[in-house]
Amino acid sequence: MLVTIHSSRPIGGSITAPPSKSMAHRAVLCSALAEGASHIENLEFSKDISATLSAAGQLCAKVRTGADRAVVEGLGSFLPVSAPVD
Repeated sequence: MLVTIHSSRPIGGSITAPPSKSMAHRAVLCSALAEGASHIENLEFSKDISATLSAAGQLCAKVRTGADRAVVEGLGSFLPVSAPVD
């Protein structure tokens, strides 16, 4: 559908695109592997996004969350996970 709106005066504003789960997973993982703090906004906390944030927190990052955002502080590398030696 094509819609054209005409106005006799200038208008302005902003819109926010709906969150993308696939982009959110990528943002969390990249932030966890990077050094320093990354601020990820406009998150929708589904079960799988929450699981990805939890995994990042257990493996290689400090994670803080808010209503629709997260701060991921990456260490620049994964911490080694100890595996049992037979």
